[in-house]
Amino acid sequence: MPRTSLCQDKNKRSNDVLMAEISRGMAMRGRKRIEYAGIAGIAEATAYTRNRNPGEFRLTELRRLFDKLGTSNDVILAVFGREDKK
Repeated sequence: MPRTSLCQDKNKRSNDVLMAEISRGMAMRGRKRIEYAGIAGIAEATAYTRNRNPGEFRLTELRRLFDKLGTSNDVILAVFGREDKK
């Protein structure tokens, strides 16, 4: 029987949305994705850890990122797994 976990799929989707938003925002600034560390106020080594496990982002880091990257409310809701399913 195949292993499935609805919770993991939801978390993976949220993590994918977050990392895609960071990539989008940094690309619009002509910078590499890892350079978001300075915006989030974290060390580059910590940013690598967050890349491997986006669920470990702290709320203050996300607030800084969302403010600086101009993230829309729809994307923020998707990051937290609350996107509007029309």
